[in-house]
Amino acid sequence: MRSFIPLVVAVALSATACTNDADRDSDPDLDGGTRAAPQVVWHACDDAVEATFLSKHRCGTLTVPQDRGDPDRGTLDLPVLQTWPVGVEPEPGLGTSFGANVGDPANFTGGAAMGATRLRHVGVQLGMRGTFPSTPDLTCPELDALSDRAAAVPDADRDLRSAFLEGVRRCASRLRAGGIEPANFDAAAAAADVDDLLSAMGADSWWMAGSYGTQSRVLFRYLHDFPGRLDGAFLDSPWFPHTDDLTGGALGTRSALDELFTACTKDERCASRYPDLEAAWERALLRTARTPLQGVGRNLDRDRVRVLVDDAKLLRFARYSLGGDGSANLRWLPRIITNAASGRLDNHLADLVASDPLFCAGYRPLCIQPASFAWGVFFTSLCHDQLPGLDEVALRSAVDGDPAYEQVFARSPYRGACEEWATPGQASPPPPDPDGTPLLFIPGQFDAFARPEWSQQHASAWVTAWLFTAPNNTHNTLGFDECGLGVRNAWVRTPTTPPDPGNCAARPELEFK
Repeated sequence: MRSFIPLVVAVALSATACTNDADRDSDPDLDGGTRAAPQVVWHACDDAVEATFLSKHRCGTLTVPQDRGDPDRGTLDLPVLQTWPVGVEPEPGLGTSFGANVGDPANFTGGAAMGATRLRHVGVQLGMRGTFPSTPDLTCPELDALSDRAAAVPDADRDLRSAFLEGVRRCASRLRAGGIEPANFDAAAAAADVDDLLSAMGADSWWMAGSYGTQSRVLFRYLHDFPGRLDGAFLDSPWFPHTDDLTGGALGTRSALDELFTACTKDERCASRYPDLEAAWERALLRTARTPLQGVGRNLDRDRVRVLVDDAKLLRFARYSLGGDGSANLRWLPRIITNAASGRLDNHLADLVASDPLFCAGYRPLCIQPASFAWGVFFTSLCHDQLPGLDEVALRSAVDGDPAYEQVFARSPYRGACEEWATPGQASPPPPDPDGTPLLFIPGQFDAFARPEWSQQHASAWVTAWLFTAPNNTHNTLGFDECGLGVRNAWVRTPTTPPDPGNCAARPELEFK
């Protein structure tokens, strides 16, 4: 599994962005009180960050309330990284980043200078609450050791699932015993943090913002809770808040697989090597349900690991191959499917299973840096923000009686985890509404997590929203080729006009293995 280039959004400070000082002396709390205006305290960067930079930058800390309705809950320290473009004079305006997929750590590195330079603005990143390296972070070491057990057992293994739920229970208890309430780490709180950053930077609106993957839920929440403070945004691999991870997972996987089958029939080499790939997929699911594939794979440390792949695992890793790490894993998928249909465990699939963190592939777009993954933020997003509005009829319709889909999505281990996490929400999230803000959606053609047709539906309904589907790409469209970047870079200069596909510098080619 490969690393990724983080989405970086540019930021610039200008005199025109500043507000009246009197307006920034204090901010209202949600309970009607007041508190001191947010500030960024600038300080030396950590050595790990400093070692990656060759250009101008600075690091800081934004302190925010853990619970804006209860000041006795204490505060959280969120890291801030400001980066200047290289070789160009920064243009005026202020922008921000809503971060990576929910729970993934902030990637504060010198690569941020590349984004700032492309957009010709000074860049600022906020580490989202609960994610590494914010303090505290909602990692769950109680779960990390279970990954070694997952590769060699069926997806529904009772002992593994029981140990998983016990680990969730212990993690939640530890956090609460330490004064951390997981319910305070939802999308609404994260959106308020972004607005605190706006205040701390002395501005009353953002010039431009960006989000990546499932973190777009926070951007949509910001548009709802703080209307008029965002002048434009681009959304890489967007996930819309009214679609929960389980129903959307089933629907997105089916749609992305159909895209794969169609692409294979249109590719002369793929069609000749893997004729009727869709039929092979159905045979593969039936065969692995009866007789799981078994063998040995190599994990990221190149250690040999026993693996077992049943139909549910095959489905999960097919979705992962269609959803993360660019198109590298997608290229192997026709061969993986064909081998599974014949009862053979493909070496590439074996290595993916051997390297997978606990219950990651098929549920999260990227499965990297497992020790830094904020399980708690992921749980709260699902349990507090999504499942209260779960439509069981819609989920059953998406599963459509398929045993593998039933196991992965309707019987997801995360549904039981929500009972242990104990952060029930009160209602489904508010519907997305740009409120006149120009938006650019950039999903990948094959992405099983952020389907282009979902973005198309909203782009058609909103007069200020547009779609550019990154060809031959999966998830993290701005991290793997210059095509989407070229379209994005041009669009941000005139965000009230549609994107020009002609700015796709070079359409990436897709060659199946």
